[in-house]
Amino acid sequence: MSDLFSLLKGKEESTLVSSQSNFDIKEYVAYVQDHFVGSEMVQCFVMSLVAHVSGKPLIVKGPAGENKTGFIQDYATNIFDLDFRVAQFTETTPSDVVTGTVNLKAMDEGEWKHHLENGLVGGDIVLLDEVEKSADRTQHALLSWLNEGGVYDGGKFHKSPTQLILATRNYDIDDQAFSDRWNICMYVSRNAGKTKFGFLQEFCNLPKKKKFKLDTGVIEDLKSKTDKVLNRLKKDIAKGTSKFCDDLKTFLESVSIEISSRTLVNSLKIMSANAVVHGRNKVSTIDLWVLQYLFIEEDESLIVKQQLEQTFNFISEEGIPYPTVDATMQEAKEIASNIERNL
Repeated sequence: MSDLFSLLKGKEESTLVSSQSNFDIKEYVAYVQDHFVGSEMVQCFVMSLVAHVSGKPLIVKGPAGENKTGFIQDYATNIFDLDFRVAQFTETTPSDVVTGTVNLKAMDEGEWKHHLENGLVGGDIVLLDEVEKSADRTQHALLSWLNEGGVYDGGKFHKSPTQLILATRNYDIDDQAFSDRWNICMYVSRNAGKTKFGFLQEFCNLPKKKKFKLDTGVIEDLKSKTDKVLNRLKKDIAKGTSKFCDDLKTFLESVSIEISSRTLVNSLKIMSANAVVHGRNKVSTIDLWVLQYLFIEEDESLIVKQQLEQTFNFISEEGIPYPTVDATMQEAKEIASNIERNL
């Protein structure tokens, strides 16, 4: 019987993840399961990689103390060896944290500039911790960075070298314009007793058994393949003749909440990255699963998830969807029950 990853790869589609790229989704998920407990954490790691490859910012919401910051630090420092910068936001955090301190030499010459290399915008991977507490001025400094990948300084636009922007929040973000800039939104709940004890066991189980490292070469390889998949997807949508287009149209007509045009356009890149991360060379119906992570409001995300399950008969185990369009429900359940053995 096919395992989860064979099912995700598809029967007719060749893999895009070459041996040269040195990336294997099985090893990646196995690492997460060795270091973290719960299906939500597995999906947070998977979607962090999708965000990294697609170049879209990701935000995680959940109650305090559920290891949101911990998983981000692990992704940035254990899986990658990059310039990782963190800011803990409060109502008094100045915008200079984002843009760097004011360049006094430039000020003496009548110019208003910042030392951008010293701010968050100079980092490779950045964590904005409890970003909902940031002041309006600081959020304004973040807007162009989130939307355009850079900041305006001294009257000129400066492209940021940042590969991935990650953020956490415990509560809702009041400003609609600011909340709308987060393209991928994950949710971590208060763990149930069984999961909580599993977390305690994992915490006490030192040292860790598995290590997993990725470098920027792998990310660049996956980005290049994502661009190819995205171009193919755009052509398919323009023609409107593929099965994926039919399924996407069916879903959009059936979902009961409004999906903005911006969200829909962003979803094309995110679905393309999701396909490539799972080793496929085209977007298929299973990639619609990530649409649930495009909404800042948790109740809207849940509605989309339920609609996806009802429309396409998806089921989910360990945070990863199973398409039952090519398998019976019993087969899907058997696959789900054997994930750890297959890994």
